[in-house]
Amino acid sequence: MRPNTGAAIGLLASAISALGIPLLAGTAVGSTGPAASNLNGATQALPLALGDRAVPAGLLESNKTWAATPVDYDQDGDQDVWIGFHQKSGKLWSNDGDGTYTRVAASAWPAKNADGTITDRHDCAWADVDQNGLPDAYCSAGRNQSNYVKDASRDNELWLQGPVGRFSEVGTQWGVGDQCGRGRHLTVIDANADTYPDLFLGNEYGRSTSDRCDDPANRYTSEDSKLFLNLRGIGFAPGLNEFGSVGAGQRCAELLDYNGD
Repeated sequence: MRPNTGAAIGLLASAISALGIPLLAGTAVGSTGPAASNLNGATQALPLALGDRAVPAGLLESNKTWAATPVDYDQDGDQDVWIGFHQKSGKLWSNDGDGTYTRVAASAWPAKNADGTITDRHDCAWADVDQNGLPDAYCSAGRNQSNYVKDASRDNELWLQGPVGRFSEVGTQWGVGDQCGRGRHLTVIDANADTYPDLFLGNEYGRSTSDRCDDPANRYTSEDSKLFLNLRGIGFAPGLNEFGSVGAGQRCAELLDYNGD
């Protein structure tokens, strides 16, 4: 059954009126087409236009994206945008405040590292992990089709920001590397309620092809999803690892307090 959109909009307008909130003529409360009455009883269309603004905003890209994240990286009150491209450079775009964006921090998130190897980068999650007042970016990396063991040149990344717009990569150094994990989606959580952001890393299932990570004698960490606990802004330590092989975070990772504790 098709919903009665006009009636729904009328109820919304009535609810707003009941709350004592002025509804001015021409105020958009719904989609274009149905009509609603304002406080004076006049019937008016409720305009709402949706459109793709990537071209005029300067955000049009021809490469396939893996993730896109809004972040106010410079803390100026405008929402900036980070866009990640699979096995290509990630890009941070600064909001110019007039509907356009300008790329910044071009040396961060490169497609290839100093030794010429490609980073199999996927998602990035933003949080001020070192508590210097500026958001930092934690990025996951896969293991490509060759199933290599990730060394520091192509491991998960932690891009610390400071000063504004300047980023340095310290992922392995700060303990959020994951040599055998096929990194996918990430989220930030204060798991131990100490006000420092902790990091959840979602990993794709391990491939069926056997490799060095499957031999316990090599003493690598598991390929499972992981939680890293923030050591009060100087690094990270492994947290509870109770995710097993369920593939948590391989397609999506979002924070939700489902039981209100």
